[in-house]
Amino acid sequence: MPSNIKINEVIALLKLHDLLISASIVNAEQEFTGIAIDSRKVNKGDIFVCLTGYATDGHLYADSAVNNGAALLIAERSVNADISEFVVKNSRLAAAYLSRLFYPVDDDKMKIVGVTGTNGKSTTAYLGYQLAMKLGKNAGFIGTIGYFIKDMHYPTSLTTPDIIDISKILSQMQQSYVEIVFIEVSSHALAMHRLAGLNFSATLFLNLSQDHLDFHHTMDEYFACKSQLFYQLKPDGFSLINIDDDYGKKIWDNLSDNKYSISYIDGDIIYSINKLNIDISEFTLTIHDADYKVKSSLSSEFNVQNLSFALACIMQIYSEIKVEEIINKTMELKAVPGRLEKVINPENKNIIIDYAHTPEAIEKACHSFAKLKNGRLITILGAGGNRDKSKRPLMLQAGLKYSDLVIVTTDNPRNEEPVAIIKDIIEGTAIQTAIWLKEDRKSAIMDALYISQPNDIILIAGKGHETYQEIKGIRYPFDDREVIREYYRKYLYKKNYQLYFDEIMIDFVCNNSITCSSNNQVNNIITDTRKLRSDSLFIPLKGSNFDGHAYLSTALEDTSNLALCTQDHEFEHPRVIKVTDPLACYGKIARSYRQLFSVKLIGITGSTGKTSVKEYLYNLLSEHGSTIKTHSNENNYIGVPKTLLKLNGDTKYGIIELGTNHFGEITWLTQVSFPEIAIITNIGASHLEFLENEAGVFREKITIFSEGANIKIFPGDDPKFIEQTGEDFGYLPERKYRIHGIYQTKSGYSFKINDHKFLIAAKAEFQVTNAAIAIIAAMSLGLTPELIRQGISKDLHLPLRMEIIENEKHYIIADCYNANPQSMQAALNHWMMVQPEKPHVAILGSMLELGENSIFLHSEIGEFLKDNNHLMISVGEDAINYKFKYHYDSVESLKMSNIIDKIPNQSVILLKGSHSIHLEKLLKKYNPAGVL
Repeated sequence: MPSNIKINEVIALLKLHDLLISASIVNAEQEFTGIAIDSRKVNKGDIFVCLTGYATDGHLYADSAVNNGAALLIAERSVNADISEFVVKNSRLAAAYLSRLFYPVDDDKMKIVGVTGTNGKSTTAYLGYQLAMKLGKNAGFIGTIGYFIKDMHYPTSLTTPDIIDISKILSQMQQSYVEIVFIEVSSHALAMHRLAGLNFSATLFLNLSQDHLDFHHTMDEYFACKSQLFYQLKPDGFSLINIDDDYGKKIWDNLSDNKYSISYIDGDIIYSINKLNIDISEFTLTIHDADYKVKSSLSSEFNVQNLSFALACIMQIYSEIKVEEIINKTMELKAVPGRLEKVINPENKNIIIDYAHTPEAIEKACHSFAKLKNGRLITILGAGGNRDKSKRPLMLQAGLKYSDLVIVTTDNPRNEEPVAIIKDIIEGTAIQTAIWLKEDRKSAIMDALYISQPNDIILIAGKGHETYQEIKGIRYPFDDREVIREYYRKYLYKKNYQLYFDEIMIDFVCNNSITCSSNNQVNNIITDTRKLRSDSLFIPLKGSNFDGHAYLSTALEDTSNLALCTQDHEFEHPRVIKVTDPLACYGKIARSYRQLFSVKLIGITGSTGKTSVKEYLYNLLSEHGSTIKTHSNENNYIGVPKTLLKLNGDTKYGIIELGTNHFGEITWLTQVSFPEIAIITNIGASHLEFLENEAGVFREKITIFSEGANIKIFPGDDPKFIEQTGEDFGYLPERKYRIHGIYQTKSGYSFKINDHKFLIAAKAEFQVTNAAIAIIAAMSLGLTPELIRQGISKDLHLPLRMEIIENEKHYIIADCYNANPQSMQAALNHWMMVQPEKPHVAILGSMLELGENSIFLHSEIGEFLKDNNHLMISVGEDAINYKFKYHYDSVESLKMSNIIDKIPNQSVILLKGSHSIHLEKLLKKYNPAGVL
């Protein structure tokens, strides 16, 4: 840099570029030693250029600059200073050209490559820089991640440094004998003339998609700004243009010569992918009519494109170097920090950090990784505050297009409220969508690590290389990589990680929008105030005998708690979220939670056998991974959500019973639980009060297959399933899974499924079918017959479901948890076969919920038993239709009679009936006042 610049040199330069309007000269012999655009950085003898900015106006700081020693002011309007003052047409252009005087660059000695586009600038420029360095060239790089002079790195705060800094850096590079520099050229830099006066040896256009419309206003304006770069090309320079991009075609058409097209279809340079996975890419680069095989550790389709640009540029500039020598360096190239950067971690998960923050960049990244995944693609994204709002919902839609789950969080909120930004992002998104809202970015990243499995890909988009988060004008330290490291320091084994709901997520799920004014943390979902803890959401459910709304005040006594409340209820409170139907919201909340996990979930429905199949499956699967199951009879609108909310990061399998007594319930429960394997055990006459008949039961149960289950298991011997495709089982030879070869052993039953033999410890033969269904499901999950045999042989512990209770007087079969004609028939058949030499007694309760068919179906059971000589006792209003000799209205009236005393010692007693009859009260095991 010259020691000083004379005033006449300044005037001559401004006139040369037709910028000077007027000049007020105090000292015609004045010389200047520097230039500044920030009044705080002015030194004595400097030129201060007043820039009209987007946040402030440099003319307002002219006095401050003069006070700091400025000797000349250059402005777009007179500020009436006491020093020399030049008024110019464009002070930014003036600053750019003048900075070249102070920091000269000989572009004949140093080749400058400009790379522009919406996405891929950093990577392409950085790859070009690395290639040049690997080839022994002194190279430089200027971009978002800072600048490199040969192998030394220097941080910067802008993609392209400001007008003065860019000249300083280039001059510094030239002084360090850099012969080629790659510059990441942003549209802001072009619009603000930071690169004015530079002559480029090569200009590269990658792509153009929506971004920065808060700055450029329209895509046409954005494109026009990007196009400026290609008119700063040296006469002997060249342009590389992606003609697969519509805007690239426009630039191609506007340039007359010195241009080369790049395409994956047909161009001067063509790239075609041969192999692509998460760790490597292999492609063919066709250039100068020759094919070259290229291999790189950089994955994704767009990295192939970026590398193709870098290779083509280097090959053109250094045409004297053999192409093979250049290509041999590609495996040594590294990704730009924060650009598709794979983060090493103790679980060897595929964790990728990327700067993608536009709809196109997110879509491209997600599309590429969706092709490479073996599990799920989990994408984390947010949107910057005080920037283009129109792209926010487009970013989410881009992520959802190829991701299995999108976690919406914060980026740099700047001066906007994070919740307001998230609200913009989710605008128009359906609540059924697999998204998770988490305002705190650290928590969002940790949630993804917690819920993911080893074969998943986690894409953390938006911040890339940045090591800060800007909130309310303050930059706080924040590094996505450090969050990952912190998670593994604290929660490697997941045991103590707390996954919580944001209030905004609850609100969105319940109302399909964010209506709440705050955002609290919810650790527990509670329907019973007796189980309330801090940070709970209370869901007030209405029952036949109670209304949870009566307990809202109690639930909210803890100031950390929230509650739902119906919109028409008079209860008002700032921590209440108003909803249409709290029960429906309970299911929606559970569904959103279930979607976080890639658990192998099995849904089971049917008229009988659901619980036995569940328990057999639990015995099988819990040997091979953490498994949750429906507790007891929690198979309804309340129980299924309750079970799903027990999922955690370790859960591998889930087994959910789906019960019904009204049309539409199975569909609703299936939509909540999303079973990967859907099972129908059988179709029988159950819950006919509302399902009408067996055809109605079939119509209701078959809807478990309606929500996209990958595997469908059903009883193929039942002609109602004749048109169904999937994994059919049964006893006929034509079944895909044929059950045969059944015989009783000392400890249970032996049987075959196709050619595989199994043993179970069941007391009743009908359990063979239930065990077989569980085995088929386990096989569908990939378990081998050898592994299955270990689990299927375990005893089932099912209270009041074919439970055997032996005492000194009797052998009791307690099967009084529920009853329908099908299960009643099966229980009776088994009872008759047990120890036939002994006296047999059947105490049969009513079969409930049979509707208008109740009399007929009870009579059928009575007809079946009419010719036996056993003691038969009926209990309950409907049970009178069995037409037994002994009938009692209730268990209490039976206990008060003397009929129990007439039961012979050593009898085989069957207790069978619907649970509401409470036959278990006869058992001393369950009731101190029992008589058996």
